[in-house]
Order: sequence, then C-alpha cells, then structure tokens
Amino acid sequence: MKTLLTLKTNPFHALLLIAFSLVISTACSRSEEETTETTLAPAQAEPVQTVQIPITTTSEEARALYDEGQYLVDVGRVVQARAKFKAAVASDPSFALGYYGQSNAALSFEEYQDSLDAAVQHSEGISDGERALIEINQSFASNDAAAGLELARELVEQYPQSARARIVLAGMQANQNDNEGARASNQKALELEPGMAAALAGLATNNLFGEPKDFDAAESWAIQFIATYPSEAKGFEILGDIKRA
Repeated sequence: MKTLLTLKTNPFHALLLIAFSLVISTACSRSEEETTETTLAPAQAEPVQTVQIPITTTSEEARALYDEGQYLVDVGRVVQARAKFKAAVASDPSFALGYYGQSNAALSFEEYQDSLDAAVQHSEGISDGERALIEINQSFASNDAAAGLELARELVEQYPQSARARIVLAGMQANQNDNEGARASNQKALELEPGMAAALAGLATNNLFGEPKDFDAAESWAIQFIATYPSEAKGFEILGDIKRA
C-alpha cells in the first residue's frame, strides 16, 4: 500500500544559477503545509508528493531536507544547500529528485554529471514532472538548450499552477536570451507564489544583466527581495551589483 501525503511545494553551480535567472536557475520561499489527504493505492514504496510537481520519496525526512535545500539554492546559499541534498539522499538513497537537487548545488561539472546520473539511475516510478526536471538539467550537460526549453514549456503545460515550473521555464528562456519571456515567467511565478525568492532574485538579476537592461526595475526587485528575506545576503549582493552597474 502507498500513502500519498498532499503538501504544498515549496538547471555545474554557476552555470545553472545563471541559466535559471537567479543566478538559478532550479527557491523559493518556504511554503506552509496544506491539509493532508491520505489515499490508498498499491505500491512497494510510500511516496510523499506535493499538489503541484510531485516529489516522490520513501522518506518524509528526505522530503523535508529537499525542501530546505531548495530554499537555500533559491536564496543563493548553495554550499549549505548541497549539504541538505546530500543528507536527503542519505536518508532515502532512491530519492531521484534529491540527486537532481544535488546537481543544482554541485561544485564541479563532475559532481553535476554524477548527480544527474544517479537521478536517472533511481528514476523508475517517479512522476513525469520529476523526470522532466532531470531531463532539463541533462540538456545543459548535452548543450542542447533548445531541447531544454521545449521540456520546460511542456512542464508548464502539465503543471500550470506550479510556480517552480515557471521558474524553470524562466531560466531556460533567459538561457536562450528571451529575457522578456523570462521576466514574464518569473512574474507569473510570483502570482502563483507571492514572495517566491527565486522569482524575485530572477527578476532583479535578469533586469540587471539581460537585454533590454532596466536598472530601475532591477533595483525595485532587489529591494523587494531584501524586504521579504532581510536575513538573507543574496538581495544585498544583487543590490550592490546594481549600484555598481
């Protein structure tokens, strides 16, 4: 029997962060849990899933660690995020998305590729959304940005209410120099999840570095990030970059 717990969700390091419009890509503000629904279905594991892009793991601890790691990626604390993802896959060695998260926080291309290989190795039985996220990160390794963009578009079509899907699409659009599209996707993410760190940081950095540049808009988004996450350094770092520009 498997129990589905319904929760609310919360692609090499520098390359992914830039590609995901943050710096991300692949965090977002921590979200509160919704009312838990329990249903029964035949299976050999007990996946813990979200109401948006499903996250499949046999361990609630691994899921919690994954959420913490994702938040840390979103606010730019990648070294700490890496430790969370490593702990998540230690808790559940079959946690495919945990290895995907580890690829987003990788400190070398070798670690990035090894993490993705592990994600693929443990991908049997995962959701279509999780598989798409892993394949999008694989598009960076294969240098096939067009394929990654198409996968991101399909992810949004499949999960239109997922702010995370919009963030992934924004990163792929920015990677293809479609900065207007990336900004629109980040703003949609904010509509779906107000205060989402990845969206705020993505809008600030895209307006700072992407053409057409808009320093006033970049500053406004950076200030919003700081107001929402005053204890996180990332907003101040981005604001400093804007002031220098």
